[in-house]
Amino acid sequence: MTTHANHLRMVFHPLGARRWIVNWEQVARQLLARAERELGESKGDEQATALLTELRRYGGSPSHRVREVALHPADMLLPIHVKKNDLEFRLFSAIMTLGTPQDVTLQELRIETFFPADAESEACWARMIDAQ
Repeated sequence: MTTHANHLRMVFHPLGARRWIVNWEQVARQLLARAERELGESKGDEQATALLTELRRYGGSPSHRVREVALHPADMLLPIHVKKNDLEFRLFSAIMTLGTPQDVTLQELRIETFFPADAESEACWARMIDAQ
């Protein structure tokens, strides 16, 4: 892993968050598809190309990828099931993008939000917050 923190690295790296993601294949498939769509459009951007290559290299990344051009409604929300020891919760994540190709600043902005997917997960999340 490189010294630069990156959300995708922290999820895909074998020593990262993927160890605790129960539905890893689904999460990895959707995140990698998004990365391929967004980073693949960055022609001439060596950092984007290197990051995409790095993500594909990690073992356990989805091996049978189909490049899809059209987005599906299911691409808007990403269910994530996390389990580590006695801690278990389910979230759904939404990643929003802003701007158009004419606005470079907004084009690169990503806002990811996480929400508990059920009452048990909401209670678990509240316990974690209260423990801090």
